[in-house]
Amino acid sequence: MTQRCGLSVSLLFALSCLYSCQKPVAKDEFAKEPQVELDLDAIRKRGNLVALVDNNSISYFIYKGRTMGYEYELLRRLTKSLNVELKVKLVSGIEQAIDMLNKGEGDILAFPLTITQERTQYLNFTDSQFNTHQVLVQKKPANWRMQPPEVVNKKLIRNPVQLIGKEVHVLKGSSFKDRMVNLSSEIGGQIKIIEDSASAETEALIREKLLKIVLRQKQKP
Repeated sequence: MTQRCGLSVSLLFALSCLYSCQKPVAKDEFAKEPQVELDLDAIRKRGNLVALVDNNSISYFIYKGRTMGYEYELLRRLTKSLNVELKVKLVSGIEQAIDMLNKGEGDILAFPLTITQERTQYLNFTDSQFNTHQVLVQKKPANWRMQPPEVVNKKLIRNPVQLIGKEVHVLKGSSFKDRMVNLSSEIGGQIKIIEDSASAETEALIREKLLKIVLRQKQKP
């Protein structure tokens, strides 16, 4: 997961009848436009709001039997103000989540999504909840605790040019790939961009890649 530019993260509030869907994504199975007609009054009458939520340590998780998460708390406050019940559907993968929203399998998408020009063509975002920046996650050099900080720092990738010819793993369907493609053009060299499963989530992706690095190092003679 790599990007150095700032990004805007928001709770995505897209009731199926209130957003435009003018530009489909590449995959044929992706819903190209809303397939249901349902407004806020209908949701109130139904008595529940179906939220599509990503299972991670920020948005939605269960700790000691209690449901927690930033987006989850926002959803709780929203449904309380609407006087309806909150129903949560766990979804892994951005494309799948948007597809389910278009097909009416959820009323609202509560994901920490980057606001991109492409996504605004088929989704309506709320105001940004907070800003963050994208970073390169990399393993520290061996025995880094025994080395001076300035030595460790020299062994880490600090300049985008150092990414030329290296593999960078990103989540499939995420904005990270677009940034890597643009970065490759900016630095005049090819970055090997590898898209992982659309069902993966960022934390699992980091754990998986770091584990593979550790196993490869242990297998070296």
